[in-house]
Amino acid sequence: VKVVNAIREDYLTALEELATLVPGILRTRFRLRPLAREEARSAIEDPARVIDQSLGTPGFDFTPGTVDALLDLLAAKPSVALSGAAVIEPFQLQMVCQYVEDLVRRLAASALRGVANEGKAEPAIKIDFADLGGAPGFHRIIRQFYERQLDEVGQSFRRRSLERLCERGLVNPLGKRLSEEENEIARQFGVPRKALLAMAERRLLRAEPRLDSTFYELSHDMLVEPVLAARSERHRKQAKRRWAGIAAAVLVSIGCLLWWIIVDHYRHELVQSAAKARELAATDTEKALITAVAA
Repeated sequence: VKVVNAIREDYLTALEELATLVPGILRTRFRLRPLAREEARSAIEDPARVIDQSLGTPGFDFTPGTVDALLDLLAAKPSVALSGAAVIEPFQLQMVCQYVEDLVRRLAASALRGVANEGKAEPAIKIDFADLGGAPGFHRIIRQFYERQLDEVGQSFRRRSLERLCERGLVNPLGKRLSEEENEIARQFGVPRKALLAMAERRLLRAEPRLDSTFYELSHDMLVEPVLAARSERHRKQAKRRWAGIAAAVLVSIGCLLWWIIVDHYRHELVQSAAKARELAATDTEKALITAVAA
C-alpha cells in the first residue's frame, strides 16, 4: 500500500508525531514550490491544447507573443526561490488561466451559434493579449477575481451573505486572514455548507478538515487586498446611501417647513380678510341705521 499525503508546510511538524508508528513517513518528501518561467509557460500552454469532449472548454491556442506578455506581467512582482531565481506565484497564474478558460467558453458558445447559422466548420479559437485587455486588463483580472467568484456562487446563494462572510468573518480589521468553522459560519452569516463547497471549488475559499469539523478561510493571502478593497467600496457606498437618506430627510423637513409657513401665511391673510370684511359689514350696517333714523 502506498499513501500520498498533501499537507501545508506549517503542519509538516505534526507528521513527526507519527514517526514512531511509521518510521519512514518523512523519508520521501516533495515540496511544491512556485513555478519557474518555463514551468509557468507549460502550465498555460499544455492544458490549452488538450482536446477532450468531456471537458467544459474546447482546445485553444494563443497568438504569438501572448504567453510571453502574460509571463512578463506575472513575473513583474515575482516570488524569489531559495536559489535567488525569480519564480511565478501559482495562485496568481491560476486566476489568469481561469479567466482565460471562461473567455474561451464564451467565445466557443458564440462561435457555435455562428456555425449553426452559417453551416461552416467549427473555427479554431486563438486568444490574443488584446482579448485580455492588455496590461490594464491583466491587472483588472487579478483585482476582480474575488467579485467574479461571488457573482458565480451568488447565482445560487444569497450574495450579501457571501460578502459578509468574506469581508467580515474571514479578514480581521488589520487585514489578516481568519479561519471559521462551518457550523459557526452558518450561524453567524447564514451561509450553508453547499455554498462553502461551491466557493472552495471556485478557489475562493480553502477547506481544512480538523477537530471533527471543517474550517474555511480565504484560499490565499493575495485575496486579502481585493477583499479589503471591496469592503471599503461597500462601506463607501453604504455611507453615501446613508448621507443621501439624511439629505432626503432634510429636504423633506425643509419642504414641510416651507409648506407650513406658506399655509400659515395664507391662513393669516384669510383671518385678516375676514376681519376686514366683518369691519366693513359693521360699518355698512351702522350707516344704514343712521340713514334710517334720519329719514
